[in-house]
Amino acid sequence: MAKTIRTMEDFSAFVGLSRTTVSKYFNDPASVRQNTRSTIEAALKKSDFRPSMFAVNLNRRRSNILGVIIPNSTDPFYMALTRRIETIANEAGFLAFVLSSDGRAEMEDQAIQTFRSMNIAGAIIAPLGVRSHHRVLAELGASIPLIYVDSPLDETSSFVGTDNRQSFRLIVDYLCRSASRPVISPCRWSTTTLPPGRRPMSRPCMGSR
Repeated sequence: MAKTIRTMEDFSAFVGLSRTTVSKYFNDPASVRQNTRSTIEAALKKSDFRPSMFAVNLNRRRSNILGVIIPNSTDPFYMALTRRIETIANEAGFLAFVLSSDGRAEMEDQAIQTFRSMNIAGAIIAPLGVRSHHRVLAELGASIPLIYVDSPLDETSSFVGTDNRQSFRLIVDYLCRSASRPVISPCRWSTTTLPPGRRPMSRPCMGSR
């Protein structure tokens, strides 16, 4: 009965190459010669061995994991946002790993520590505003590329969001040019979908006369 290949050492012995050479391949396939790469890839197909993604990333100077922290995993906005991030990351050869802070600063801190242990390449975070522990986020931003979405941590943060003034100006301009003459009435976001510390915002509801 053939020995089960469980570790990188087992696979190195199976393929007949040094542990260092095999590690170089998993860190960056282009870093080894073509004939060595072909030998390893043929052995992978034969053995069906797959190294631990997290173990490989810990040994890399720069991993292929992007950390994403959102305040509410069930909110439709964040669900759509993370789906798009995952798609774009995958196309670029990265893996987006999503964690939720559930609107709690301590869980946001825990998610950050988890990502630090995974040696992530960068992070995209929707912070909790004044409830976030700014020092923890600042330390993370000093060690890896960090982008904030939905709300900036402060005026100097790298931030991607919506210009509400411009958005409503475009909406009103479109409605004024529309022949259907829609009616706009104020509605409120359900406060149950907002993390603690975030103020409810109004949005337009449109109907036709």
